[in-house]
Amino acid sequence: MSEAKKLITRWSRDFQGNLQEDPNGSWVLAADAAIRDKRLMDKIDQLQQRLTAADERADVLATENKRLDLMVSQADYSYDADRMQFKARIDELEGLLRDINDAPGGSRFKKHIDAALKPAEGDRDDA
Repeated sequence: MSEAKKLITRWSRDFQGNLQEDPNGSWVLAADAAIRDKRLMDKIDQLQQRLTAADERADVLATENKRLDLMVSQADYSYDADRMQFKARIDELEGLLRDINDAPGGSRFKKHIDAALKPAEGDRDDA
């Protein structure tokens, strides 16, 4: 038996079996190994809790992102629909103004109506 094995055997008897080999091949007191193992398990538990919390935050953020995307798409649709309605209403009112302006006998506001309609005709955005 090698000198190291004899020494380990003697220490094992002296410590009444309280020596154990750790994963690195070193011999430590069982109590020290238990403390180290407890610390390691506590650290693993702590990291698992952090990972779980991060996963939950990621899920919450993904849900919020979907909700905001839906809101934006609905707002875009609503904006386009509102814009089309406003454009139609403007066209209708401009037509009425032209009808009033072109009516027999004319309108005493003719030059004001012409002035109001003139910029609208040049600045129209039909997009």
